Amino acid sequence: MHYIVTVLTGILVGILITVPLGPTSLYVAHRTLEGETRKGILVAVGAVIVDVFYCLIITMGLISLIHPYLQNPVVQGFFSVFLVGYGLKMIFFRNRSSADDEDEEAEDEKIEEAAEQQVSRFRLSKEHYGGALIGISMTLANPTLFFSWVAVLSFVTAHGMLIDSTFHKLLFSAAVGLGSMLWFLALVLFVRSRRHIISENFIHRASFITALVIIGFGVYFTVVILQQLNGTT
Repeated sequence: MHYIVTVLTGILVGILITVPLGPTSLYVAHRTLEGETRKGILVAVGAVIVDVFYCLIITMGLISLIHPYLQNPVVQGFFSVFLVGYGLKMIFFRNRSSADDEDEEAEDEKIEEAAEQQVSRFRLSKEHYGGALIGISMTLANPTLFFSWVAVLSFVTAHGMLIDSTFHKLLFSAAVGLGSMLWFLALVLFVRSRRHIISENFIHRASFITALVIIGFGVYFTVVILQQLNGTT
C-alpha cells in the first residue's frame, strides 16, 4: 500500500511541476508543430532527466554537495545565454531555410536520402544526444526551478507523503520522472492531433513567437541571476 501511495504521489508531483509552460514545454510543442515529434520527445526526455536529478539530490539530502554548482552564477549565466542564442538561431535559421526550401527541395531530398543510407546510425545517435542535451540545457537554465523543487518536496515530506527510506525515495523520484514524461507526451499528442488543421503560415508565426518567448525567458533568467548576485553583495 505504501508503495502505491509513493508512486501515485510521485506521478502527481511530476505532473504538477511540469504543467506550467516554460521554455522546454514551448520548445517541445514547437518541434511537434513542425512535424518533428521524435525530437520533441527527446527534448522532453532531457527535461525529465533534470527533474529526476533534482528530486533525487533533494530527497536524499545531498543539496549541500550540489547546490553551489547548480546555483553558480557563471553556470546559470551560461544556460541563460544559451536560451537567448538558441532563440536567435531559431529565428534566423528558420528565415534562411524558408527562403531556400522551394528552390532546393528536390535536390535536398536526393542528398538527404543518400546521406541517410550511409550515416543513418550516426545520425540517430546524434539526434538522441542532441535532443536530450537541448532539453537538459533549457531546464537547467531556469534558476528558480531548483527552489521550486525544494519547496514542493519540503511540502511532501512535511505532510508525511514520502516515507524516509532510500527505496521509497528512489521509487518516488522514478515516479516523478514518469509523471513529468506523461505530461510532455500529453502535450505532444495534443499538438500533433491538431497539426493537420493548422496552416503553414500559422506554423511559421508560431515558430517565430516561440523563439521570441524563449529569448524572453533567457533574458528574464539573466535578470533573476543579476538580482541574486546583487542580493548577495
